[in-house]
Amino acid sequence: MAKVVIPMKLLNRLYTEEKLSTWEIAKQLGCSQDTVVRRLHVYQIPVRTRRKQLPEAELAHLYQNVGLGVKQLAVRYQCSHTTVAARLHEMGLLMNKKSDFREPTPSVKRQIISLYNSGQSAGWIAQHLRMSRWTVLKTLRNSGIEIRHSNKRVYLNVKELAYLYEQRHMSTTELAALYDVKPATVAERLKEEGVRLRGNNLALDMFEVCRRYQEGHSPMQIADQLGCSYSAVRRRLDVWQGYKKRS
Repeated sequence: MAKVVIPMKLLNRLYTEEKLSTWEIAKQLGCSQDTVVRRLHVYQIPVRTRRKQLPEAELAHLYQNVGLGVKQLAVRYQCSHTTVAARLHEMGLLMNKKSDFREPTPSVKRQIISLYNSGQSAGWIAQHLRMSRWTVLKTLRNSGIEIRHSNKRVYLNVKELAYLYEQRHMSTTELAALYDVKPATVAERLKEEGVRLRGNNLALDMFEVCRRYQEGHSPMQIADQLGCSYSAVRRRLDVWQGYKKRS
């Protein structure tokens, strides 16, 4: 595998002068964060040791109840997946290995199966029993229960949907993937809650996105500033950077 070339002057400028995180540098240079960290040590560039501040209550909620994975959370909070994993470990929430799975007690197991067979979703059961959605699904699969894709009206926490849509600027497509439903279902629940939906074809000026990015704003910051989703910003940056490479 070819070695990633990162000039020392470029790395020093991005990390020391522009104060970008190793995660942001890795995204810009198309390599892993570990590669960036190793180059910092090779070039003897002083590494910042400030602990990344993460909203622990929100982090726990998104991991346990919404079902976001470690990598998805890392993208959301613009940090490395190891940082997210470490925080979840500190809170006693991370279960990332098969050996970490703890079989629920027989009574809880029966409750999970009964609720699921009655039509409740895995996400609702996880929230109701205060456990992760992964634990619910793992228990159902170990019990030989087929995971369904029902057309019935499933329970969705519309307050949570509204928060993620309005405050975190997630799209209906992203929310649908999180809750294992169709984007139209998410849109319908948001409308019922009185949330004004953003247009599917958001009139987002690519020049404005790229200008803010060149000024040092991260994709997540740009999304917050322009009131759109992270993915919408990322798509425009990918098109712009692809154009630059061809030029």
